[in-house]
Amino acid sequence: MKKTVIIQGKVHEWTQKNINAFKDFGGYRIIFSTWKGEENVPKNCELVFLEDPGYGPIQNFSRQLKGFNGVEDVEEGFLVKTRSDMVHMIDPFCLFESIKVEKNDFSLFDYKLFINNIMTIDPRIAIPGEGKRNFSITDWVLFGRASDVRRWYEISDSKVFKYVKCCEQIFTLSNFLKTRASKNLKIEEFNHEESFNMFLNFLGTNFVVKNTYATLQSVCAKYKQQPENLPFYIKEDTKLGDL
Repeated sequence: MKKTVIIQGKVHEWTQKNINAFKDFGGYRIIFSTWKGEENVPKNCELVFLEDPGYGPIQNFSRQLKGFNGVEDVEEGFLVKTRSDMVHMIDPFCLFESIKVEKNDFSLFDYKLFINNIMTIDPRIAIPGEGKRNFSITDWVLFGRASDVRRWYEISDSKVFKYVKCCEQIFTLSNFLKTRASKNLKIEEFNHEESFNMFLNFLGTNFVVKNTYATLQSVCAKYKQQPENLPFYIKEDTKLGDL
């Protein structure tokens, strides 16, 4: 099956390094999705220039959503979505397995998506200065079947915005609301301990978590000093709910 990588965001000093890495991995169609007016754009890739929608209701959500959905002609096959300020030292798909999602109340995809662990939060463990955060799946790296990655970005309304704190929660909670299990969730109480296991079941049903540095060997410039083993980050061996 064909492999595509969408590298999305503003031009960063690491963008060309990341493109060169995927070029060296071989076999990828490489697309850089960015904004009209960006300068010093990289080489050896397809360029998609979009109108910049601005940050959005929380952080840079609107840019993330449009920057992905603006790339319209991706072939069916396998897809990596990653940031423009990341570098991947190994091909993510050397770690990939096609794992069918067990159909249950928490299922969203046909096959599991693979993600990195930094910014994938364990709601049972408090973040210093913030407390416990529920329904937060990383937006750094996602890879798997293209149709499943695209489903993650099919968000058409704003009902969760007033309840959440970050982009990760917008994507996660909006997608959880597509599942049958969401009938048991009061959206205004999504961050209560009673719903922690809902998230862990949703995560375990639909995703495979890989440690960001040790396993995926990927680095994000903005967070390059951030350890991957902070206690509130879900790791590869973390128990995910009562599946």
